[in-house]
Amino acid sequence: MNSQLSYWRGVALLGQLIRLSAAPPRRASTECVRLRGTFVAECLDAAGVPRWREEFPNVVATVGIDALLDAALAGSAYTVTGPYMGLISSVSWAPLSTTISSGTYTTGTGAVSLTTAASHGLLPGDTFTIASAAGTGSFAALNGSFIATTGTTGTTLNFTIVGGLTMTITGGNVTTASATRIADTMASHADWTEAGGANAPTYSGTRKTCAWSAASGGSKSLSAALNFAFTGAGTVEGAFIVYGTGAVSTIDNTAGVLFSAGAFASGARAVLSGDQLNVSYTITG
Repeated sequence: MNSQLSYWRGVALLGQLIRLSAAPPRRASTECVRLRGTFVAECLDAAGVPRWREEFPNVVATVGIDALLDAALAGSAYTVTGPYMGLISSVSWAPLSTTISSGTYTTGTGAVSLTTAASHGLLPGDTFTIASAAGTGSFAALNGSFIATTGTTGTTLNFTIVGGLTMTITGGNVTTASATRIADTMASHADWTEAGGANAPTYSGTRKTCAWSAASGGSKSLSAALNFAFTGAGTVEGAFIVYGTGAVSTIDNTAGVLFSAGAFASGARAVLSGDQLNVSYTITG
């Protein structure tokens, strides 16, 4: 009896080994690195008393990522130019605000394609928010923040939500919290302007030069916050970093490569002459 039991256990084990050997190999996992940057801005009044503090994310521009990859993977005796940090003014600040004319939803994939009433200026990788979605079925699932996907251009806005729903899409509002875009460059950022020169508020000196601590744990941070001492009142929306060939510290200069630009999470912030803004920055892979 014991010998028969051992025999059938052996047969079962052999069958398992055969099935395992015939199974297709598992695919190797695919790793993905997405750069995420965070600014921290602390405003002090003329007496050094804290007035407000903002921690806000940035858009790492496509041209900035391209320059970083070229330097890291194909650079030869590369020497960085800058980087320099500047501030973004409220003058000509223009976050997106438009409406949805129509849209389609694919239940199997969760793919959504909207047509907006006006050209939205977004490209794949940009973040936007939908509110007051209209239609029938599960259209309320459209309300929220999303990242634009391939095919987004002009008045076409593509993104993905959960699959398996049923809906028609007839309306809604599309907005962005920031006027910064993934396709912005120093020469072309139509929805925002630099503070400090032609656009208030003004501050002493030039753009500030970034100095970095050694990278650790996949992050790199400024070794010390950069100080902007205001000589005129105005409203600030955020900050940006420019580097690379042609970059200079001169305010309003459009040369160089835009690395990142970020907007205050709570909206525009007023500053007075005599105030100081200390801005730190961390980039994480």
